[in-house]
Amino acid sequence: MLFFLPVSVGLTVSSNVIKDFPRLTNALVHYYSHGRNGDFALREPLVLGHEAAGVITAIGDGVSHLRVGQHVAIEAGIMCRSCSHCLGGRYNLCTRLRFASSAKTYPHLDGTLQTRMNHPAYLLHPYV
Repeated sequence: MLFFLPVSVGLTVSSNVIKDFPRLTNALVHYYSHGRNGDFALREPLVLGHEAAGVITAIGDGVSHLRVGQHVAIEAGIMCRSCSHCLGGRYNLCTRLRFASSAKTYPHLDGTLQTRMNHPAYLLHPYV
């Protein structure tokens, strides 16, 4: 299942970094060590990482609340925004949720342990 993301932002990513050491969750360690996390098995290569922040390097058409150079926290779950859960403010229950660095959906959605990525603007939260 693919989502059309008409309004996206390019950013450089500072992913999972605390005092210059990457911080990896148990899920990421399982993917790396075993190629799976519970029932979710990798079907193709996957970039790991899902807790990240970044600096915006490019902005797509129609984005007005962000600017190049702005520091943002990245929400790693991309929800459908149209089901009853999403409309009710409980997107974490969305059955069509695609989560960065998870093999739950196919094709997989690459995670945040990469130097640059594109991400929907509505899932970026300024903090500076």
